[in-house]
Amino acid sequence: MAEKKAGEMKEKKTPMTGEEISREIIRPTLVLFFCGFIVTAILAMVYQTTDPVIRASAAQERSASLQKVLPASDAFDEVLTPEMLAKEGFSVPGTVSAVYRGTAGGELAGYAIVVEPKGYGGKMNLIAGIDLHGAMTAVTLVAQNETPGLGSRASEPAFLGQYAGVSHNDGLEVVKKAPKRKGDIQAMTGATVTSRAVTRGIADALQMAADLLEKEDR
Repeated sequence: MAEKKAGEMKEKKTPMTGEEISREIIRPTLVLFFCGFIVTAILAMVYQTTDPVIRASAAQERSASLQKVLPASDAFDEVLTPEMLAKEGFSVPGTVSAVYRGTAGGELAGYAIVVEPKGYGGKMNLIAGIDLHGAMTAVTLVAQNETPGLGSRASEPAFLGQYAGVSHNDGLEVVKKAPKRKGDIQAMTGATVTSRAVTRGIADALQMAADLLEKEDR
C-alpha cells in the first residue's frame, strides 16, 4: 500500500533558477540566432557578388544564340513579351514566349523568336530565326529534358536542319517516312512526340513572324 501511494504521488518539479534559464534556454537561442544571422549575411554577400556575373553570362549566351539563328543582324532590340505583343493587337501563338527584333545598320533584318513547346519530357526552349521573307534561317535548341538517345537528338543539326528555308505558307507536317515536299519534317526514330513538339513551336514562330512582317508591310 505504501508503495502504491508513493507511485501515485506526483513529483514536484523544482523551478529553474535564473542561471539555469540563461544557460539552457537563452544562451543557445542567442547562439542559433547569431549563427543564422551570419550565414544569411554571407549568403547575401555571395549573391550580390555572383548575381551580376550570372546575369551577364546569361545575357552573353542569349546574345550568341540570337546571333546564331539570325546572322544577318548586328543588333537586337529589347525583348517583346507576349503581353506587349497582345497590347499591339497581335494574336500570339501559344508556344511563343519572346520576340527579338534583329537589325542591321539600324534597319530591320528579321526576327529571333523564342518558343517553348511541351515535349515528351516537359517544356523545351528553342530560338528560331526568320528573315525578311518569312523564311527560317536557323533554329537552336537552348534547353530540353527529352529522353537521352531519343528525343534529346532534337538538338542535332540532322534534325533541326530540316527547318532551314521553310516559311509559314509551307504548312509544316511531321512525317515518319522520307519527306516528299518542303514542309515535311521527318520525325526522329522513337521520338515522334518530341519531333511534333519542336515542329509545333517552329510553326508558331513562323506564324508570329508572318504577322509581324505583315505589319511592317514586308
